[in-house]
Amino acid sequence: MMFIGLLLFVFVIYLLFKQNGASLDVKTSEVKDALEIAKVRLAKGEISIEEFETIKKSIM
Repeated sequence: MMFIGLLLFVFVIYLLFKQNGASLDVKTSEVKDALEIAKVRLAKGEISIEEFETIKKSIM
């Protein structure tokens, strides 16, 4: 019976670590998307280089 409790405890810890890792991947993806949008806006002339650098610093 104690063995089942130990397995359950290890499984819960595993799920917690797995969930935290996934949220980090999402955050990295969001930063890349925001940077890509800023690059496109710079290329289109919608923002200046100074504005691009400010955006880049704020999202990194």
